[in-house]
Amino acid sequence: MYIRIVKSKTTIMKLLIILLVAMSMGYDANSQNKIEVQTTEKEMTQGPQTAFTMLIPKSKAKEVEMLWNKYVNNRPANERFKNLTTGVGNIFKSKDKKTKRDPLKMEKKGDELHVKSIELDKISLYPMDIYAVINQLPEGCQLSAFFQYTDSVFINPSNTPEDRLNLISDFVRDFGREAYKNVVDEHIKLANRDVSREESNLKELHAGIQRAEKSITRDETLIQQYNTKISELRNDSASMIEAIASKKKEFSEMSKDSADFENTKAELKSQEKEKARIPREIRLLEGKIKSKELDIESARNQIAENELEIKNQQAVVQEKQQIAEELIREKGEIQ
Repeated sequence: MYIRIVKSKTTIMKLLIILLVAMSMGYDANSQNKIEVQTTEKEMTQGPQTAFTMLIPKSKAKEVEMLWNKYVNNRPANERFKNLTTGVGNIFKSKDKKTKRDPLKMEKKGDELHVKSIELDKISLYPMDIYAVINQLPEGCQLSAFFQYTDSVFINPSNTPEDRLNLISDFVRDFGREAYKNVVDEHIKLANRDVSREESNLKELHAGIQRAEKSITRDETLIQQYNTKISELRNDSASMIEAIASKKKEFSEMSKDSADFENTKAELKSQEKEKARIPREIRLLEGKIKSKELDIESARNQIAENELEIKNQQAVVQEKQQIAEELIREKGEIQ
């Protein structure tokens, strides 16, 4: 009884350990799908400035650059056809300083992107310039964003209230989430394409079996027809042997001077020739039967190979489907 209690406690401990590991794995998976924005000082073309930095998993620099340009440069349609003369209107503005702005163009210098005179109501009442540096890392892209009041100072914790800094972090994080979802969406499309391709391969294997089965049915029908024909030829041959024997007996009793002698001789020769044709035709049919039997054997081997490949292909399809499902789950857990 004591031993049973010890075993029971050991089992409970193992279950608790497994549960804790599973919980930790789930926590890690969730944390991996969470976009975190950090505020740190980083180098850029305007010197060391406060950056809002985050990692976008699985992403590539080119796609992040395109998405970022679209995200920060979302301007009214009427601004697409004219330049703006932006008066700097914030507490850090320079007196009598006005700048002509291109409302759509994003400048790029090396890895740094620069968009001018952005009006982001969520962040500021005043136009802002936004710089971004995108670095490609093995696990994805790191985007560092720098915010500057137009023609003035960069935003940092010393000149901006915490609630405004939080709004900027949220703005950057929202982009990170959307970019991450966009990246995962592309991976989902590729995964679904893989599933479709492997399912097509699986269907082709099944279709190959159906074609082989139809081929076997046709060949078996032809073999049956050939065997029927052979039986008929053999019956014809037996009947012909009897007819030739009777004709030979009749011919042997005829006089050479008889009026039917030459006709009977010619008829007998024709019958002998027809009798000699039958074995050749039988051999030809037997050759066709042998060929069809080989075709049937090959088709059955093909069916066996396809059945084995179908099992392997079903595992491949299932694996691809699991990848697609995992990506869909990952997208749903992005925070």
